[in-house]
Amino acid sequence: MPEQTQRDAQRPPHTAHGLRRTLAQNVRAERERQEQSQEQLAEAAGLTQQYLSDVERAKRNVSVDAIGRLADALHVKASRLFD
Repeated sequence: MPEQTQRDAQRPPHTAHGLRRTLAQNVRAERERQEQSQEQLAEAAGLTQQYLSDVERAKRNVSVDAIGRLADALHVKASRLFD
């Protein structure tokens, strides 16, 4: 396992990075479950496709506003994106 990935795996899920990783995994999983492309979800949420790509790779520190937009576009509660 690469050193960076190994460090990430050791971090508790409640850290800021752990929350970003959980959000990333859940946004992608829900988007794929709904058979939406990144472009479709980004447009529905009023975000760019690049921003959404960064969110799904846990590379972006996502604002509360953007989380709300994503949840609305996915038709789920924002809290579900952190389960």
